[in-house]
Amino acid sequence: MSPKFQSVLPEVVRFLEGAHCTVLGSAPGRMLPKAYEETAVVCANGAGLGLTRSADLTVLGAGVCRGSDKTSRHTLRNMNGRWSERVLFVHPGTLEDYTERFRDFGFTWETHDVMTAEQRARFVLELTGYSSGGLTGPFAISNGVLALLLAAAAGARRIDSAGFSFSTGHYYIPGQTTPRNHAPHDAQALSWLAKNAPVFSSDEEMRARFGFAALQAA
Repeated sequence: MSPKFQSVLPEVVRFLEGAHCTVLGSAPGRMLPKAYEETAVVCANGAGLGLTRSADLTVLGAGVCRGSDKTSRHTLRNMNGRWSERVLFVHPGTLEDYTERFRDFGFTWETHDVMTAEQRARFVLELTGYSSGGLTGPFAISNGVLALLLAAAAGARRIDSAGFSFSTGHYYIPGQTTPRNHAPHDAQALSWLAKNAPVFSSDEEMRARFGFAALQAA
């Protein structure tokens, strides 16, 4: 891990240094990488649903933390009974409020850390040179792409990715057509990752658009 990121990389992410990791998003049609269970598993929001093992790290955004819309509330309900070794709360506000909320929904973890919106913007700028020009909603990158950038900054030796798309919806919420509000900023970050990080992808759309190496699905 470069000393440059010591001040902006959350402590719970640093275990990825030198690791072969799998970063999972929640796009429809997700194809899990072969033998993902044997890697360090990083999940964005509810992407840990349906896995045969618990996540090593879950990156949870403010929208899900607050349960402020139908998709977020559905995600919270689906996370009942799940466990993650580590959790990174992205701009959660008053942390105590959110830890209580998640524990009420039956989602638990061993240790956690916080990244505010301002820290996220600084991290992305220092890593990629890209400024999104905003801090919330469609003015920032998605939590899935943030998870990829965190793995790259931590010095993961290989990053397998699955469940990334610019299409609408979530694989674990049938009938939802939630738009990909972060698409322009995600595209900037994914372009940087394709040139600067050892990212492999099982998503055909991502490989075709950004040139990621192919990844065999289970």
